[in-house]
Amino acid sequence: MKTLAIISQKGGAGKTTLALNLAAAAERLNIPTVVIDLDPQASAKTWHDIRVSKDAPFVVSAQASRLEEVMEASRANGAELVIIDTAPHSESAALAAARAADLVLIPCRPAILDLKAIGTSADLVALAKKDAVVVLNAIPHQGNLADEAEEAVRSYGLVVAPVKLTQRAAYVHSLTAGQTAGGHRRGGHPAAERGPGVHYRSSRGALEPDAWHAQQDHSRLLRGGLGCRLEHRAGGPAGTAPADRRDLERPDLKDVTMSKRANLAAALQSATRGGEAAPAGTPPTATLAPIGPRTPSRIGKKTVAAHFDPAVSKQLKYIGLKHDRSTQDLLREAINDLFQKYGKGPIA
Repeated sequence: MKTLAIISQKGGAGKTTLALNLAAAAERLNIPTVVIDLDPQASAKTWHDIRVSKDAPFVVSAQASRLEEVMEASRANGAELVIIDTAPHSESAALAAARAADLVLIPCRPAILDLKAIGTSADLVALAKKDAVVVLNAIPHQGNLADEAEEAVRSYGLVVAPVKLTQRAAYVHSLTAGQTAGGHRRGGHPAAERGPGVHYRSSRGALEPDAWHAQQDHSRLLRGGLGCRLEHRAGGPAGTAPADRRDLERPDLKDVTMSKRANLAAALQSATRGGEAAPAGTPPTATLAPIGPRTPSRIGKKTVAAHFDPAVSKQLKYIGLKHDRSTQDLLREAINDLFQKYGKGPIA
């Protein structure tokens, strides 16, 4: 099983859109795929909930503290690719995702604020000691913004994916309808998101040109742009980038793949019910309740607040991430040291 983590500390960079469209591209290659949604807003899971068909790609909503558990359940039940979607401004979750991944993707728009914010994501990747690829998206159809953005990204020492994703209306329309760009047909009817794509020049009801190109972009990104790096990082043949997947057209191999998906759906459904079997006829879902450690009680405690330069806050966060300590833990340690310096006992 290969794992991709999609991180960006900048909101609106296109993380969820990239995660869902890559997952759909993998399913079109008959690769059983799970998307793990670590964002508290659960945008990816909401997309899965509004789908007419609740089949693959499966989306699981979970907390970072349960990431290893969900990944192990996916691995044990036939998933070949896991894509982790993360939230912006959440260094701890992003770092956990990066450490669990074989390859990190950093989506970035060709805008000055996005390009300036990419440094924070690059620092997280460095802490995780993983390879990263920047995926430039929302590229205008005309102009040289893509070349300028690529030059800016390379100044951070990051690799840029060879496939750039252009600005397309199909991304907006498809996600609103619970589809991906490759599943958006004329008239709003969903296209089959598994199996060979439908060329947009075929009969009425085929993909719009915008949707067809979006579908092809993600397929090329998955098969060529990322496959070799997954193979290099994880070792062994890259499940997401075979030289030729036509052998999966064989009926016997199709049956095996469908069986894997059925087992995967059942395992995820069982996890949502705490290990209990689902009632007969219940459609498969992929929701994990966000169970995790509760916030310590604040009853009887007083707030001690202070304002510092943003660089101080940033340093505290990185020290905490590096040593697996919360900001409160670090402040408690600092206050106890202060008390001892002035002859007081450590009571924080």
